[in-house]
Amino acid sequence: MPTTLPRWTRLGTAAVALAATLQGAGCRRAGPAYDNLLLVTVDTLRADHLGLYGYPRPTSPFLDELGKEGVVFWRAIAASSHTAPSHATILTALYPEQHRVLVNGQGLLPDVPGLAGIARAQGIDTAAFASVRFLAGLGQGFDSFDAEVPEGQVFRTADATVDRAVEWLRRRQGKRRFALWVHVYDPHQHVATTRMPEPHYQKMREDSARRGDELLYFLRQEHGYPRDAVSESIDRYDAQVAFVDAELRRLFAAAAAAAPARRTLRVVTADHGEGLASHGFEGHGRYLYNEQLRVPLIIHGDTGRLRHAVVPGLVRHVDLMPTIAELLGLPLAEPVLRLEGRSLTRLFEAPSADLGIEPAFSQRRPPDERRLEAGWEPGTKLAAQDAEHKYIFNSEGGDEFYDLRLDPNELRNLVEETRPERDRLREWLHRKFEALGRDQRTAGAAPDVDPRHLEDLKALGYIQDTVNP
Repeated sequence: MPTTLPRWTRLGTAAVALAATLQGAGCRRAGPAYDNLLLVTVDTLRADHLGLYGYPRPTSPFLDELGKEGVVFWRAIAASSHTAPSHATILTALYPEQHRVLVNGQGLLPDVPGLAGIARAQGIDTAAFASVRFLAGLGQGFDSFDAEVPEGQVFRTADATVDRAVEWLRRRQGKRRFALWVHVYDPHQHVATTRMPEPHYQKMREDSARRGDELLYFLRQEHGYPRDAVSESIDRYDAQVAFVDAELRRLFAAAAAAAPARRTLRVVTADHGEGLASHGFEGHGRYLYNEQLRVPLIIHGDTGRLRHAVVPGLVRHVDLMPTIAELLGLPLAEPVLRLEGRSLTRLFEAPSADLGIEPAFSQRRPPDERRLEAGWEPGTKLAAQDAEHKYIFNSEGGDEFYDLRLDPNELRNLVEETRPERDRLREWLHRKFEALGRDQRTAGAAPDVDPRHLEDLKALGYIQDTVNP
């Protein structure tokens, strides 16, 4: 059965106290544009493997339809290339250095407020269904958090997770508002235990045979793919994406049956991407190149009010919670919360508007001994990127600088060239990291990884990632 979480007595996940602060300060609350939220995170989903982002293979017919009606953000950047830190950022609008969830298996502490707690304080039913046990530490603020995994498995496949979420939607009684987060895990290159959805896999193998050099040319030109043939791992990955896409169609249909679709805000994103041999790496977490940081972001609602648009500019995961909160009419006491992100709703009507958003900041998870043995570079890796350029800081190695206008695949390191853009991003990155370190939002250290999850993390490949030879 799903785990029912206790009502936190310490600050009520900080949300109840925040609500009181808001009322005491006389803050005005805008009326909600939407009553309900369906937030979907697809683990390890590269934006550029979806049709709506230009991919030529039939991986995502449902998400493509959703994108044709909703708002598509072309350059959404994750705060981390690692699962738990990135999800914690999505839920809190804080960077990992602030919320202190730095590795998988850690969790948010009660004094770090998040979207679920703030929604629950406003009388909204909150539930989450995650496909891996190691995300259970992000359950604060949810009335129920289900991260069960079948016996003998290390993650729950998308169909099983969607089954649980659909059942929760069907069981709901009354007309209370709801906020539902559903996490699916399947699209992974490096997880050998992934159950392969055979019909989808067969279609991808046939597609590879039919397209041949045409598909390879696309991958090499558009993705910087370094090989001379389309690997089976890409066919496997794309099949998993297609499988998830079909399950999301079923989930969204159930949400529409449970509540009027025009009153439900639907958001789809990913925590990070996947290497797929780009930069000679299979998997994710080791680097901060954009095949691991650029994620899909689709916001869909009542098509009579939220019209289709493509936002070309750079946005960040830290902007997601303020955007959702505004659309749900949730009060956010900015002086108290000091969120890193800002609402993106203005871009719905003016996609090219300048919101004054800071560069996107991303950080790699700290490498442990096993990762160092597997070839990871030691030290700290940070990245800052704006609309045109990107700087990567390596504390134990050479830095990197890329002109994303001419080199979107980050293949030509220009760090030795004297450029004002290089110096500006480097200086901003160092200032930002120092400021984040001074702005940690929890009085205690993040809890250690739950020993019960260590075997899962090992089986899933997080203990020792597979490196492309």
